Amino acid sequence: MPKKKRENMYDTAQKEREQEQAALTAAVTGKEKVAPEAKKSTAWGKITLSMTEEDKLKVKRFALDHGTTVSYLVHTWIGEHC
Repeated sequence: MPKKKRENMYDTAQKEREQEQAALTAAVTGKEKVAPEAKKSTAWGKITLSMTEEDKLKVKRFALDHGTTVSYLVHTWIGEHC
C-alpha cells in the first residue's frame, strides 16, 4: 500500500489562510467566490505608501473591524478597479 504524502505545517497553514480569505471576501463583498483574477498570483511584493497618520489609523481600524489586513484591502481594491 503506497504511503500517503504528509503535508507540512506550512501547506496546511496556507490552505487555511486561503479559506479564511475566501470567507472574508464573501463577507465583505457579498460574493460567494473569489474572482479568478485574485488567484492568478500568490507572490506578494512590498510597496511603501505615504498617507496621513489619521488615514493610516482609519484604514487599519477598518481592516481590523472587517477581520482582514490592509494588504488584502489594497489587493481587493486593485482587483476591482484596475
